[in-house]
Amino acid sequence: MKITIDEKPCEKKHLTVEEALVLQAVKQSDDFKKLMKGLFDKEMLVELDGKTCITQHWADVIDEILCDSSGSIDDEERLLALAKKMRECYPEGKMPGTAYYYRCNNREVMLKLKKFFMQHGNYSDDKIIAATKRFVASYQGNYRYLPLIKYFISKNKLVTDEDEVNHVFEVSELASYLENKEDTFQVSDDWQMTARN
Repeated sequence: MKITIDEKPCEKKHLTVEEALVLQAVKQSDDFKKLMKGLFDKEMLVELDGKTCITQHWADVIDEILCDSSGSIDDEERLLALAKKMRECYPEGKMPGTAYYYRCNNREVMLKLKKFFMQHGNYSDDKIIAATKRFVASYQGNYRYLPLIKYFISKNKLVTDEDEVNHVFEVSELASYLENKEDTFQVSDDWQMTARN
């Protein structure tokens, strides 16, 4: 089964995409309450501050399923090669004071790229690499606040509005650097030398 839900048809029926998805889930399930209990029992869903949230692992799994189902990017070899090239642009080692490597791992970066292409369209490998180099170079060797490469590609950001209601927005520095390349400084060929010193 393949289900596609678009915002415009939902709006015509005065539904949000989220409401349409929940209604479809209820329609597909024989016992929705039992389904929800099972998701909590398996710790796929958890309660945080009175809100139902999906755990990070399962959020990543759902992202991968949606990307694979969309059919927009099916060349995993290309994505894996691009992930390796992007990781080479990043400094080696761990973020100071953490157990996290700046470069993450090939699979994490590949999955983030797959989701990025699904949401933002396809860009050439050369443009992606150039944007990554410009981003890393913008830190001028001071990597204290440099995000992990997977979060450069995309990251969920919690924003509190004026009514003190929390909203989660996905942001992408990669998309910003791709769309604003003329606004960033040029990177010389010796950017890697600076990054390693």
